[in-house]
Parts: sequence; C-alpha cells; structure tokens
Amino acid sequence: MTTVVSQQTLRTPLGAFTDGVTDDRGRINVRRLAHALDLPMTTIAPALGFKPRWLNENPTGQNVQPKAVMLLETANELAAALGGKKYVVLYLKTVQPDFKGETAADQLRKGRLNFLRGYVNEVVTLRPD
Repeated sequence: MTTVVSQQTLRTPLGAFTDGVTDDRGRINVRRLAHALDLPMTTIAPALGFKPRWLNENPTGQNVQPKAVMLLETANELAAALGGKKYVVLYLKTVQPDFKGETAADQLRKGRLNFLRGYVNEVVTLRPD
C-alpha cells in the first residue's frame, strides 16, 4: 500500500486527511495529524510508540513515519467509509460496543494501532456498497 521511496521521502496515502499533514518531502507531521483528528498528542503517542514530548519535538521524524503512515491510512479509510473527516473525529470519540465500552481513541491511547487498523479494515470491507 505505502512504500518507502528513500530515506527522505515517503509515498503517503492519499485521502481526506493527507492534505495539510504532510510536508514537501512526503513526511507526515504527527502534530498536524493529531490536530486534524482532534486528539491530543498524549492519545496518539502510545499508538506511534513514542513519548508525546519526543513527537512534539520531532513531528516529522524518520523513526515515526511507518506508524504515522498506518494511522493516516486508517483515518483516510474511515473518512472514505463514513463520509468525511468530521465523522472520523466523531467516531474516534464515540464509545463502541466492539471495544467493550471504550472509544477508538482509547485504543490508540493503549497503543493498539494494529488492532484498530485491523478492525477498521474489517468493518470497511464488510460494508455494503
């Protein structure tokens, strides 16, 4: 889906959240992505595997890019399925029965990006056209 072109440039996934969160090298700025998702850095940092302070100081760091791409792809996939960015923001903050009374944001806070990505992919795949 997304491939590393070089150490400096990523081929970022296209979608509703891509504009405004990437720089001219194609790197995802996780500070901007958190803002676009209306989530604090303390919520997305565990999902990305870094401390909030490090992410704030290095929002486009090379080491964070693989997980940032996963989060961006998941957000874009949700936006396509739900009908836009505002619905993704609502979804992330709404309690889900499949998450045992927790939100999708809670899954990120617990560092469960792979779980959330798999869940979203499964739900979107099963969605009738």
